[in-house]
Amino acid sequence: MYYSYDKEAKDYIQSTLEKISSKLQNLKGKRDKKSRNKKVHLQECLECLTRCNSEMDTDKYDYFIYKIYTMEWGGLEVSKEMESKRLDKNQESLPSLKEIAQTTFRKEVEEMITNDPLYKKRMEQYDASGVPYSISVRQAKLALLEAGLLERIEEAVQNMDKETQIAWEYATEFTRNNPLILGFAQVLKLSKKQIDNLFIKAKTL
Repeated sequence: MYYSYDKEAKDYIQSTLEKISSKLQNLKGKRDKKSRNKKVHLQECLECLTRCNSEMDTDKYDYFIYKIYTMEWGGLEVSKEMESKRLDKNQESLPSLKEIAQTTFRKEVEEMITNDPLYKKRMEQYDASGVPYSISVRQAKLALLEAGLLERIEEAVQNMDKETQIAWEYATEFTRNNPLILGFAQVLKLSKKQIDNLFIKAKTL
């Protein structure tokens, strides 16, 4: 799950899914290029927001995908500059909405997302690479268990100084740059990327 949704966000997801389904229903049977392109983009919206609804969204764009759709297709008031960026809807095929968000409307989409409370809340918990700043000890141990590393860590701790043993046993959370974590990384010969991935996995447990 990329974002943590409150009731207002969940209501938006549900109502937008209903709106998308209705639009797709109205496009049934239409075979002109513009309608086909619209159906592809609406299907992308449906898939992205369905992931959000199941708390399985994968990136910062999923929740905002329908708003990106309206940037490209209209329905959202935009500047003349944005209007001029909109692609020809009758071309053989259009880039995906996420591709458009990363190219044609990159500036506008980045501004929309970074100014949204959902994104700001996420950035309080994660760095720009998506690595959480901290995880609970329970999460850490479950992630290590899943990775087959917990037993090795526990054996290593037994041979460490008393201060380290107390820190391991009584800590309530681990921050990414905690000296204990950095020490474990050396013991297990884990790379920075491997530790980052353990933190990301732990946050989901």
